[in-house]
Amino acid sequence: MIEMSKTLIAVFLILNIAFSANAVFLKKPSKAAFSVFTELSKLEEHEFGKKILDTIALQIKSQSPLQDIARLLDEIRQDLVTQQAEADALHNQQEQEFADTVASLDRSISDNTNTKDEAENEISILEGEIARIEAEINIKEAQLELLNRREKELDEARQRDSEEFARRQTQGVEVVGALELIIERLSTIPPNENDANLVLAELAKIGSSNPILALVQVASTFSPEALANVIGKIESLRTSLEASLEDDKREETDAIAEYQTLKSEITSTRTNISNALADLKTQLSQNENALALQERIYEEAVANIARAQEEKAVKIQQVEEQRTKYTEDSKSRGAQIEIVKQVESIIATKLDTIKDYLKDRVDQ
Repeated sequence: MIEMSKTLIAVFLILNIAFSANAVFLKKPSKAAFSVFTELSKLEEHEFGKKILDTIALQIKSQSPLQDIARLLDEIRQDLVTQQAEADALHNQQEQEFADTVASLDRSISDNTNTKDEAENEISILEGEIARIEAEINIKEAQLELLNRREKELDEARQRDSEEFARRQTQGVEVVGALELIIERLSTIPPNENDANLVLAELAKIGSSNPILALVQVASTFSPEALANVIGKIESLRTSLEASLEDDKREETDAIAEYQTLKSEITSTRTNISNALADLKTQLSQNENALALQERIYEEAVANIARAQEEKAVKIQQVEEQRTKYTEDSKSRGAQIEIVKQVESIIATKLDTIKDYLKDRVDQ
């Protein structure tokens, strides 16, 4: 059909060239043929109508049988009908493809919109979770810093207490020793002996720089009863001091045990906090990775939406152009078919009249 259409168009062009310079219309048709002449004149206002009439004139000039002219017109009309049917089929196919494409693009836009919204929601949740975890990490790190500072203070306090304990023990032992020496020296003073020279001799053995010297010197002037009372009190003081030293040792032992307990608690707490901190940092890393993924998904969905919308707009514009062309071509083809039908009707009923109308062209 396409080849036939090309052939007919070629025939039209040849005929148009052949008759365009010599076509002469009857100016004064008979009264009976006037209406047919008027109809034929209107047909020639269309380029296609003029080509049809030129073709008929050529057929008449070559004395072709009427059936050949009728067959030619029928072929032209059928070719136009076939062209229109093919155009309709192509148009319907294009419309279906357009509908399918737009539906696919709409689904893509809808799916990517849902993906974008879900990713946006996930991003909001993850950002909140990351902020919470970061706050907890700051708290845990502050707790560790506080524990380290507390442990350092505890170690320093234990060091000071240990040194102070050692100092007290050393001094206490020295004092006990001094008290024992005083008791020993006082016990050697003869009863009722007030000989100053003897007392000074004894004190000289101790040394003039020793503070015990003054105490012994004073005690040497006591009565036996007073001296015994002094010695008794000093012995009681020594016993009390020795007991105090033992109490201090027990307290030091208790303090060391308490220190070790606190150290153990600090170590345990630090371990727990450190483990919790490690878990939080792992969670933070996982959430940050998840956030990066959701951000990529969001960006890809936005890009896909924009791309689908752009493709849809282009497709709509293409289809509008196709529809416009289809409508114009269909209208033109329909007019051509009507022209052929009119000519077929005139030939079928008024062949002589059309011969008269084309007489000048045929005689050329």
